[in-house]
Amino acid sequence: MEAGLEEKGLLNVQRIQKLGDAGAPLIQFTETAKPYLLPTPAKDRAIHVQKVKLADEVLEAIQSIALSKDGKSATVSYSTRYTGFTPFNVLRTAPRDNKRYTVQFVLNNKDWHFPP
Repeated sequence: MEAGLEEKGLLNVQRIQKLGDAGAPLIQFTETAKPYLLPTPAKDRAIHVQKVKLADEVLEAIQSIALSKDGKSATVSYSTRYTGFTPFNVLRTAPRDNKRYTVQFVLNNKDWHFPP
């Protein structure tokens, strides 16, 4: 309620539920919210969970690439930042700063892949 999403026309909140409504969702998303609704697994939909887009996480920079001695694997460190914030971003609890990641790649034939 404090997020102001209902006032922005993104959802409707059912403030009173009758006994016959027990188990029904309290929140209904409007047409305005549709561009921000993400694909949600059936098991989540069954319990009335809907995932929403908060922002885009985009590559900012590659800090380092370290090849193994045999040249068949590499460790890559990179950073990302958030852009394209949606109205649902007010719900975000994740850090708002850049994030850093380290990933491993392996050389398979002539292509680099994530290891299984």
